[in-house]
Amino acid sequence: MGDFNCIECQEDKTGEKNINFGSAMKTFKELKFEAGLIDLDFTGYKFTWCNNRHEDKRIMARLDRMYANGMWLSKYSSAIVYHLKRLASDHRPIMLDSRCNINPQNRERRSIFELYWLESEDIAQLIKENWGKNVNQREKIEYFMNCLGSLGKDLRLWSKNCFGSLEKRLKDTLVELEALETADEQGLATDAEIGNIQCLTNKAMTLNKQLHIKWWTKARTRWIEMNDKNTKYFHNRSKFKRKKNTITLITENGKDLSETSHIIQAFERWYMDLWKEDSIDQNLASWDDLKLLKWRKVPNDSHTSLTRMFFEQEVVDAMNSLGKGKAPGPDGYSLEFYLNF
Repeated sequence: MGDFNCIECQEDKTGEKNINFGSAMKTFKELKFEAGLIDLDFTGYKFTWCNNRHEDKRIMARLDRMYANGMWLSKYSSAIVYHLKRLASDHRPIMLDSRCNINPQNRERRSIFELYWLESEDIAQLIKENWGKNVNQREKIEYFMNCLGSLGKDLRLWSKNCFGSLEKRLKDTLVELEALETADEQGLATDAEIGNIQCLTNKAMTLNKQLHIKWWTKARTRWIEMNDKNTKYFHNRSKFKRKKNTITLITENGKDLSETSHIIQAFERWYMDLWKEDSIDQNLASWDDLKLLKWRKVPNDSHTSLTRMFFEQEVVDAMNSLGKGKAPGPDGYSLEFYLNF
């Protein structure tokens, strides 16, 4: 925590057109990644330093930060970093509140399909056998949605039996592998145990890959490719992402609300008031007024293009062009599910 005297990206600095990211910054980012350190972000002013000049010579940057690893995030998952007002110094003081108490509301799990399941050879056959099982609706959309819901239950049960806890399985495999390798070095291993070393090595590699995909998906860090295999970093990033997405305090009618239940109720009241009939602006133009306006007509060729039936290949091309590893849709299934099955 402190003044690192460097920026991490273009958005961390303003007022200077040509920003040069030197080798020191690249080295620092690589070390941060290898150590699994996460920038805790902040509440308050964006930039922590200013050169105190005027007009086109004025430069501001975010030079002061706090980084934390997974162990710290687990212990202080509700901590908040504040950027305070700058007075005598050209730097803003930053304050860490590690005592912030957040009671997260348990939410229904939205993700149904996990990307690391694709590493299993059984997944395709499982989906084929369970698709449409015990679903009798005739309407296509209703049938499709109910098939997804029914399949989700089967997939969860299969995952629990097939994968279990990836972390525990990997740890147990490595312990068993270490014991066999130690016995092999001491000349105490049997031929069967020596042959099992390679099997356990392959198993550990598979589990490690699945674990990496799991945490990469949860972190959804777009600027790092999946072949940068630092599961620790993605794990920490996922923890921080959950914390960052948590609303800790809102103000309603001048009153600060920090309890989770009070925050939820405030949101409900706000949207209920928003959509009440008497809250609609009476000055909005009526439908009759809108019909009096002179609208520009869409040219015939454009109209034909916009209203024609789309082709199946166009849908396939559009899906293939989308980014991978994104959050699932309302149905709980990610893009990869539809691309593979």
